[in-house]
Amino acid sequence: LRSLDSEGVPDELPALRSMIWKLVLEYLPRDVLKWDEALNLDRAAYSMFLPDVKMWLETPCPGEKHELHRICEEICQDVVRTRPEMDFFSRSIQDNGDILLHERHSRNALSINVIHPRCHYDALARILLVFARLNPGLQYVQGMNDLCAPIYYLFAQDPLSTAQA
Repeated sequence: LRSLDSEGVPDELPALRSMIWKLVLEYLPRDVLKWDEALNLDRAAYSMFLPDVKMWLETPCPGEKHELHRICEEICQDVVRTRPEMDFFSRSIQDNGDILLHERHSRNALSINVIHPRCHYDALARILLVFARLNPGLQYVQGMNDLCAPIYYLFAQDPLSTAQA
């Protein structure tokens, strides 16, 4: 891993690049035999967590409503400015197992939907909002979208797990 990390991963092996990042970020355990179990557990936990995201936005705790909406607005404004030269983020994401590659979405902050993401901008905004909510001491700082975007792009483009990156 260390030699690949310093020398780069060949473009001919796009799945390898994603796998290396998942290992470096400790998203995957080092033991390859535990990968499926770890991914299934994490995905199940995330699926159970999504209703909380909806609840945060629809019925935040008293005194938190203004702050959460302010953070969400800031995230949405930054997310639509993420990598404007790439059409990837405005593309539709999977819907019922079908990839809608030809559909594009507006780069308008008001169109971002973190509850029911339709495009990659929406998914990126959801990631940043969840991070901000779970890390109240840090919350969201302008530019986090630029840090998160390449990792999200890499995982979303993983040819081995595109459906559930």
